Amino acid sequence: YELAAEVEPNFPNLYFNLGLVLAMSDQRPDAINALTKYQDLAPKEEATKAEELLDSLRRSLSTKP
Repeated sequence: YELAAEVEPNFPNLYFNLGLVLAMSDQRPDAINALTKYQDLAPKEEATKAEELLDSLRRSLSTKP
């Protein structure tokens, strides 16, 4: 996904999928960045689907020892 984002940097779904992969790989700060980029690029009504995941990732970072 990172390579695809270099080729097509304005395609929001790349960043959503990248965010999911990074979250599952326990790379939470990078996942948050990718999902935030997705929200910036996606139409407003679609961008909201990442909000719950972003909230969960942010909470997990704040409680991480």
